[in-house]
Amino acid sequence: LLVVIGQFIYFNFFRKDSSGNGGEKSIAVLPFENLSNDVSQEYFSDGVADNILNELSKIQGLKVCGRSSSFQYRGKSIDLQEVGKKLRVATLLVGSLQKHGDQLRINASLIKVEDGYQIWSHQFKKDLKDIFAIQDEIASTIAQKMRVTLNGSGLREESLEAYELCLKGKYYYNKGVPKAVDTAKLFYKSAIELDPNYALAYAGLADCYRLSIRDSSLTINYSLKALSIDSTLGEAWTNIGFVQSHLQRDWAKGLKTLNKALRFSPSYSYAHLFRGNVFFFNGKTKEGINEIEEAINIDPLSVFLSHVLARSYFMSRNYEKAINQANYTLKLHSKYEFGWLWTALSFIEYKQYQKALETLNHLPDDDHDVFGMFPKLPSLSYVHALLGNTHEAEVILEKDILKHPKNYFLQAYVYIALKKYDDAFIKLKVGVEAGDLWATNILLDPRLDPIRSDPRFKELIKLMKFDPSI
Repeated sequence: LLVVIGQFIYFNFFRKDSSGNGGEKSIAVLPFENLSNDVSQEYFSDGVADNILNELSKIQGLKVCGRSSSFQYRGKSIDLQEVGKKLRVATLLVGSLQKHGDQLRINASLIKVEDGYQIWSHQFKKDLKDIFAIQDEIASTIAQKMRVTLNGSGLREESLEAYELCLKGKYYYNKGVPKAVDTAKLFYKSAIELDPNYALAYAGLADCYRLSIRDSSLTINYSLKALSIDSTLGEAWTNIGFVQSHLQRDWAKGLKTLNKALRFSPSYSYAHLFRGNVFFFNGKTKEGINEIEEAINIDPLSVFLSHVLARSYFMSRNYEKAINQANYTLKLHSKYEFGWLWTALSFIEYKQYQKALETLNHLPDDDHDVFGMFPKLPSLSYVHALLGNTHEAEVILEKDILKHPKNYFLQAYVYIALKKYDDAFIKLKVGVEAGDLWATNILLDPRLDPIRSDPRFKELIKLMKFDPSI
């Protein structure tokens, strides 16, 4: 009942218009141009824009474009109207920053996309110690100009050194590759050493550990520490909701936490994404896809969100849409692994096996880790099994088992195609118990269809703890 009430409140009072036309109250914060003549200062100009974006994203009734989309325009010569159209917003915040020693010069302008009209512009010449006040002033001025209410009391004044370390942490985290994320952790930890009550540094660490999937206890612990200092951090609530639902499989509790995250940060695309996943994995495919589309409406150029939508179409058996969305994903990033994977898997369902093999060859080498998975070898083996090339399928599968023993579900699909159902169930059970990410799709995945009537499959479903009340 509490979950139902929470959903009612969220949809009726907090959910934004998702029509995709931007609307009057929508904004993208573009990365501030670094005028410091020092590329090593890019983290600072990025970080200031990022902090303003995060403050604005807390506002109910204001759609704020996600960072992964708006920051794609760093260092590019752009047409503001074209950018606004692609980002689905009505206004843009553009700016530049020059840092010289302890002196700052920041130019910021609020631009109306439709006609290029400059709604507001200001130049700040201040000491570095005034950076917190400058960020607050820009965010509050935008809120005033757009006739919305800025939530909270603004950014807490931190130690300047800790603040810069935190900006460096976020700069490396946003690179998204494991080595850079490890570097981000070091910067966040250094910031905490200087300021043990720095909530954003703890929240940043939680983000880093969420990416590694296997460090769920650290994700929870750092998120809780951040919230003990600042209970309004939507990103921290999102991380907790992700672990509760996706990893601990307490779906209702996770959904409740994600609803709370969206009350504090209604424009946080990952809260919408994980909320959509909760619905989707529990069999509410329409509701799930709607929420994932809302995440994309906020962050329309995110390659990760685009691939998740392709996955959702594939798992809900709409293979034509899956291929189209996967192709769009590849337009955003031509080497993105899951763009090729969802295309290949959809070709398989159409029994276009040769096309599937050709597509799988676009995947990186078989030692490439994609979110803790190594999809190339078992996917190739799966196609050969379906083609009746049993020997070749088994040779590739054995190679994958030796190299990647934790590819539980990916290897189980091959056993199913080979009709070795006992072996498949052994892999599936271990995968469910180990938290294999493919297990979350177990209600929907077409590759599991041949074994759905087996009583052992029903036992696997029980282990996933899906919640019919969602």
